[in-house]
Amino acid sequence: MERKILNTRGFSRAAAEDSKFTNLGFVGVASNPAPKTEITYDVDGNPTQVDVFSGAANRVNLKFPETPGDCASLAGAYVTLDDPTGTHLYYLWFFVAGSGSNPSLAGRTGIQVTGAANAASLTQATVSALNASAAAPYVLAKPLDTLNVSLYHKGYGHVVQPGSSSSLLQVKNLRLGEDFALASRTNLSYDAEGNPTSLTRVEF
Repeated sequence: MERKILNTRGFSRAAAEDSKFTNLGFVGVASNPAPKTEITYDVDGNPTQVDVFSGAANRVNLKFPETPGDCASLAGAYVTLDDPTGTHLYYLWFFVAGSGSNPSLAGRTGIQVTGAANAASLTQATVSALNASAAAPYVLAKPLDTLNVSLYHKGYGHVVQPGSSSSLLQVKNLRLGEDFALASRTNLSYDAEGNPTSLTRVEF
């Protein structure tokens, strides 16, 4: 039977038995890592599943508190946004339910987030404010759910490195090699002669 070989960014492999290989085709620089890839083969060496994981070093998670009282306590709190070069320095500050003062951090550009005293409002307000701000060329904000916002860098050298002034606003840097997230899965099927019959791909 003819071997089936799958190439992924310069990596080629025909497996002799059921197996899975990880971290294939890894390229990029520290500030912009390429995705991790996992490939599963059948006993004939045919790739049956390809999982691609996002490079988590590009992402930061902001989690707002669940209770309205804790959300109200974020009035006047702020989150700093830096890049590794120290060139683009910003901070998000929160004006919650009509309360809160700009902390006016020296050397940084302030971005006001105006919302009600609940996580859903503050999540959406953070996304809207950041994506319409001077930081938009460098940082993209997306809501994950009613409690969490993800921040992604745009381009090499603009990794978001946040710090929070309030313990009520949780900030997590998702680290390369530790916090990968499944981005897509491709499943391949073959007939009895080893010819590919179907290919399906799902985005996550």
